[in-house]
Amino acid sequence: MKRLYFTVLCLYMACSGATATTTEELSANGMSKAPKANTSIHADHKYHTRVGSHGMVLFTDGAELYASHLPLYYSPHDYQLIYAVGSPHKATLIAYLQAGSTSHSNMVTLLPENFDLNKLVDGERFSISAQFYKGHFERGGTKWLGKSELTFEKLLFKRCLVKQYKPSRSDDDSVKDNLDEKWTRIRLGDKYLYIHLIGERPSFDALFIVDDCQRALKNRLVESVPSKTQIKEIFSHCGTSGLVYFETQDFAH
Repeated sequence: MKRLYFTVLCLYMACSGATATTTEELSANGMSKAPKANTSIHADHKYHTRVGSHGMVLFTDGAELYASHLPLYYSPHDYQLIYAVGSPHKATLIAYLQAGSTSHSNMVTLLPENFDLNKLVDGERFSISAQFYKGHFERGGTKWLGKSELTFEKLLFKRCLVKQYKPSRSDDDSVKDNLDEKWTRIRLGDKYLYIHLIGERPSFDALFIVDDCQRALKNRLVESVPSKTQIKEIFSHCGTSGLVYFETQDFAH
């Protein structure tokens, strides 16, 4: 009886074309494993690659180098990420960035070879070839220092821009960012980096380094997109401080 059942089952599978869909469904002994109940691959971002061209802005606290991913509202660029990075040109880059720190004039951006941004989201440490630019690489920046190895050493901050779509794209499940505080901070050596939490359009991306800030931020912004002067006023009571990055174009209406 068992032999008859097995024969019928084999004939059914042959006729219906039923096979294992992935090699992961096969165990070490060659037997197929049943799919896990109520499990969807869509629940894990690793199954949704974010391979692409991921530009970044470089900044320093005077001692180390850091890279901030230039985010957008849509995948594969939908993450705010701050990483400590290493480069053979570290001393040159820090000196150049420091020379323009007061006037916010010496911007350095970089463009690594295409890679999966999920590697950074997962906090991986790895090296990749990258090209540095004086200025914004998409807005007239000039290549500098030639292609060289860039090492992503340590993840310091990450935040997904969840469903922050353009107004023209409707989504009934859209999640609004109703945070009371629009800034968060992380420690960088003996300084603090304030990171603006990008909200719905119109919004902005901004990074501000301060020596310390014992009190709450001086005031809240009324405008969705402030000027550089207005941002600096918020941190005017925080001692030595500096705006290291400010971007509005990518988050406008």
